[in-house]
Amino acid sequence: MTEAQQGGDNKTVRIHTTTNTAAYTEVLLAEAVVAWNLTDEMDRDLPLEPPSAKLESIRRLPAPVRKLLREKVEEYNEDSVRTPEEQKTFRTGGDLGSPLR
Repeated sequence: MTEAQQGGDNKTVRIHTTTNTAAYTEVLLAEAVVAWNLTDEMDRDLPLEPPSAKLESIRRLPAPVRKLLREKVEEYNEDSVRTPEEQKTFRTGGDLGSPLR
């Protein structure tokens, strides 16, 4: 559950959310993977195009392989460095958007 203050009247708004981590991992990998040499049980390449086939290929991977790929993507993202121009516009706190209505 997330709580956020709304405007000047100090009312608390409760927002209940559910996170689908499997779907998150599928989308993360679909966005991160641009090429691979993975094959199915019959030694056929797992397709990356069209996007629907790419998602299906990701879903067919054994869980340990998906986990390894996710860890590699997250490791890469941790090592990414923002350019000075990107850092200027990166929000690290403060007003992160309009107030709840």
